[in-house]
Amino acid sequence: MPDKLDILLTALTEFRSDFEEYKKENKVQFEEYKKENKVQFEEYKKENKVQFEKYKKENKEQFDQFKTQLTRVEATLIRLEENQSQDIVAVLKQIDKKLDDRDNELKVLNKRLFKNESDVERLTRQLEY
Repeated sequence: MPDKLDILLTALTEFRSDFEEYKKENKVQFEEYKKENKVQFEEYKKENKVQFEKYKKENKEQFDQFKTQLTRVEATLIRLEENQSQDIVAVLKQIDKKLDDRDNELKVLNKRLFKNESDVERLTRQLEY
C-alpha cells in the first residue's frame, strides 16, 4: 500500500508539470497577442498624437486668453487684499461720523424735550394754584 506522503508527492508533481505546461502555452499566446496588437497600438498612439497636436494648435489662442484673464483676476485679488484694511478703516470712520451726527441730533432733541417738559410742568403748577 502506497504511503500517504508518496501519494501527495505524486499529486503535487503532476500538478506542477501541468501548471508549467499551462504557463508555457499562455506565455506563447500572450507574446503572440502582444505582437499582433503592437502595430495597432502604435497606430492608435500616432493618430491620437496628431489629433491632440491639432486640438492644441486650434485652442492655443483660447488657452492664452484664459491665462491672461486668470492673471488679471489674480492681480485684482491681490489689490483687494492689500487695500482691504484701508477700506474697512474708511467705512468705520464714516459710521463713526454718522453716529456722532446722530448723537448731536439726539442731544438737541433732548434739550427741546426737556424745555417742553419744563414748560408743561410750570404750566401744570400754575393751574394748581
